[in-house]
Amino acid sequence: MEKQRCNEANCPCKKLSCENHGRCCDCINNHRKKGSLVSCMRMMLEEQAEQNK
Repeated sequence: MEKQRCNEANCPCKKLSCENHGRCCDCINNHRKKGSLVSCMRMMLEEQAEQNK
């Protein structure tokens, strides 16, 4: 069964070809395994750093 892309309209990731695009839970789990932040969290950190300058 194909998993739904339940959050595709709100997904900020620019990698549209990613199999986890719009699937937040799968995306987060994948990035946790790799030890990296998901795109939306990286974007928030960049915005906060910019505001704190």
